[in-house]
Amino acid sequence: MLNLSGMATLIAAVSVLLLGTAACLLPLRNATRAGIGVLSQVLATGLVWTAVAPVLLGGQPLVGELAWAYPVGTLRVRLDALGAFFLAWSLPMTLLGSIYAVGYLRPYFSARRHLGVHYALLNLTSLSFILVYTGDHALVFLLGWEIAALAAWLLVIWDYTSQKVRFAGFNYLVSTHIGLIFLVAAFMIMYTHSGSWGLVSFGEWLRRNPGSERNLVFLLLVTSFGLKSAFFPFHSWLPRAHAAAPAHVSALMSGVIHKAGLYALVRFIWLIGTPDEWMGWFLIAFSACSAVVGALYTVGQRDLKRLLGYSSTENVGIAGIGFGVGCLGLTWGNPALVAIGFAGGLLHLLNHAFFKCLLFYAAGAVYQATHTVNVEKLGGIARLMPWTALSFVIGGIAISALPPLNGFVSEFVIYSGLFSGAAIPLGAKVALCVAGAVLAFVGAVSALSITRAFGVVFLGAPRDARVHPPTEVSRWMLLPMGLHAIGVVVLGVAPVLGFMLVQGPTEIALASLPASGANVLASISDTLMRIGAISGALLAFVVLVVLMWWLRAKTARRPVASHVTWVCGYGSPNPRMQYTGASFSSDFSARFSAVLGLLRRQKAPKGYFPSDAYVITDCVDAVERRLFSVIGHGDTSASDLSGKLREDDPRIAFAAALVALVVIAGLVVLAGGPLR
Repeated sequence: MLNLSGMATLIAAVSVLLLGTAACLLPLRNATRAGIGVLSQVLATGLVWTAVAPVLLGGQPLVGELAWAYPVGTLRVRLDALGAFFLAWSLPMTLLGSIYAVGYLRPYFSARRHLGVHYALLNLTSLSFILVYTGDHALVFLLGWEIAALAAWLLVIWDYTSQKVRFAGFNYLVSTHIGLIFLVAAFMIMYTHSGSWGLVSFGEWLRRNPGSERNLVFLLLVTSFGLKSAFFPFHSWLPRAHAAAPAHVSALMSGVIHKAGLYALVRFIWLIGTPDEWMGWFLIAFSACSAVVGALYTVGQRDLKRLLGYSSTENVGIAGIGFGVGCLGLTWGNPALVAIGFAGGLLHLLNHAFFKCLLFYAAGAVYQATHTVNVEKLGGIARLMPWTALSFVIGGIAISALPPLNGFVSEFVIYSGLFSGAAIPLGAKVALCVAGAVLAFVGAVSALSITRAFGVVFLGAPRDARVHPPTEVSRWMLLPMGLHAIGVVVLGVAPVLGFMLVQGPTEIALASLPASGANVLASISDTLMRIGAISGALLAFVVLVVLMWWLRAKTARRPVASHVTWVCGYGSPNPRMQYTGASFSSDFSARFSAVLGLLRRQKAPKGYFPSDAYVITDCVDAVERRLFSVIGHGDTSASDLSGKLREDDPRIAFAAALVALVVIAGLVVLAGGPLR
């Protein structure tokens, strides 16, 4: 039976977004266009929440159908607890990004630049979420998928006059459409066998036909979703795009937009029903590799936004480890592993969205105030931008998975799955413990990179006199930062609130098992309540210490004596003598130089008083560097080959035609089965 009221609310949200998109393109003032964009986002978010809240609280899924001509058939949309979970925070965070954009793009308000296009694209991004997370028909899903990709590309190249920005946008556009090719290939295989474009029909075929074709479909889907979500080694587009895009676009891409790939991964794992065991182990290994490499690359970055971009590769890997554990639970029929794996992975996606958007917004505030995000040129910002510094600290503690903030909670749940006492083979237990050790290493490296970034950028003294002296940013930018910071803290001290959002989706996975998982969910909830109590006490203690320090500083009657710090007899220190980001992490980077692509440029000092000597260390992406090298060699090889071949030689044409006929005949024979 169709739930018309809930579906009508979603249709109204889509209508509001489309009308807002059209209104943003009208010949109005830029401030008016921005206001229309934000207002339409507010209305659409409210309507979507009205529709998704009952589903998240245990209500029936929303279903709608629209008859269409052959060969499309009936277009079907369906909003269950999994789609409702993603919609519940995707649209509100896009709204906060639109509000942040008002302050970030304020210099363009009085310029001739058409800001309405930017806000129209943000509206289309929200529209794509509704299509992807409710699409129960392959074409509806692909439509939302492509709208999100094109809108994100156009948002990335906002500063299109820069060749660097255009190349970053092109890189992203090519990567996301390569992923689309893999996705369409998987859909075509499933359509050929199921005779329908419905995802439910895809699932029926996947459950009934284990074997080589299902394995191929799984690998095609993982490749597509890995490109979308920037898993290693499909991540090379991500650091460039995040560094080139406006800060709010980087935040939305990392925290919200590319979570669609992980949503689709979970959706198709559940459509399979009982995955093969190798699929779970493949996901864990694939995700662990992504987490390790992403974490390592954060340590050596000079660009603050590139650093945060690589940390996205790290964190999608962490969530993927949880999904791999849940996949193994489905294979073994173990409700505990299913609940812990999928609940931990989904909860980490929610937490990552909060703290990663917060960190990108703080980095954007630094850029707007200083006109650079080069770590080696910044310093001493905390004194002039205290709210931005506090936001970065909160996000940094959360991304390092340290209590009492939300990043610790979701990783703790995943840890509990990796070190679970479930009745599984000894070899599997050892392998899961190894994955747990890898996750611990990733957390330590993340803490190192964030400590390096905060210490060099926000503490000490300015390192380059040419950097614009910073002042705190506008309230339009501080408001989203503050709300995200509150979310990070609340989900850390009251993690059961986040678990309430993921409980409904987890129950979908548990429904496919013969044994009930209600006791497991209750156990996880009780554990999170205890963690929340401990985190709350720890947070209260930290606040009390800070308050006592502040009161002591305010009530001190006698000034504290101060003197120049002893510097081994040298009394003229300058900012250039501070630690740089490269020197801070040089020992660690040297130990992992086999993985990291380290480039060193230097100019040796000459004379008694050298003024232009330098040592510059860059950490470049080894995958991207190798890819471009292969493309370059391929282009050179093709040019050499074409130079050796004569176009007017009939023997070449005959040989090429003969090879083509042999290949085509072979494909026909293989596809047609045995001859009769």
